[in-house]
Amino acid sequence: MLKFLSRAALVALGVCAWTAGAAPARVLFPTSLHLTREISDPLSDAVMTVDEYCSGNRMVSVTGDRTVIVDYEKQEITEIDRRAGTYSVARFAEIAGQSSNDRGKISAQGKVNVEIDRSLALSREAVEVLIGAAYPNTARSEHEAVLQAAGAQSEQRGMSANEARTAYGLPVVQTFTYGDSGSEITFRSTITRVGNETVPADALIIPPAAKRVESPAVGLRRQLRELDRPASRK
Repeated sequence: MLKFLSRAALVALGVCAWTAGAAPARVLFPTSLHLTREISDPLSDAVMTVDEYCSGNRMVSVTGDRTVIVDYEKQEITEIDRRAGTYSVARFAEIAGQSSNDRGKISAQGKVNVEIDRSLALSREAVEVLIGAAYPNTARSEHEAVLQAAGAQSEQRGMSANEARTAYGLPVVQTFTYGDSGSEITFRSTITRVGNETVPADALIIPPAAKRVESPAVGLRRQLRELDRPASRK
């Protein structure tokens, strides 16, 4: 059973597939990986379809007119919103860090259910990226539950250290159920297709007339810091 997180943190849980990790010591995705993911968010009663393209040390997520490019070498996130005609660039360091909202103050219970595809061999670091557990996010207990399930075969006896590092399967279904005061909400992330296609070139292009704006992630971090300020004065 897991600790309940604040509503803000739960919203992030449903849309965190784009989140990056720190500069990796080795290539995260040696071969191209294309995932189609459906994310169900009970707070908005919506289902979002995301195409994730992973190659080398970069992950690109495409959702309709919105593209998020995460470059692990540069430790930089670029978001392009073609419908709004805007784009933003943020450094990991601008997003990292915890607020009281991230840490969660509500005490409740939660459950995690995971289904793993073991036809793929991934590193722990790659799985952390795919589930949103890596820097600049804060890893939570539900992330560790997913990692333990994905890496269960890495503890087989006789496996070399290198084999163990790449013995993680792909979490194709992640279901997080949280309860508070007798009610429950469930977030579900399901990978519906696995391929090896590379990201379409036009998805990476910032339109010439696009206006640079503040990164949504940076804006959220700033708002959370502002919410923390009154509590720090008490």
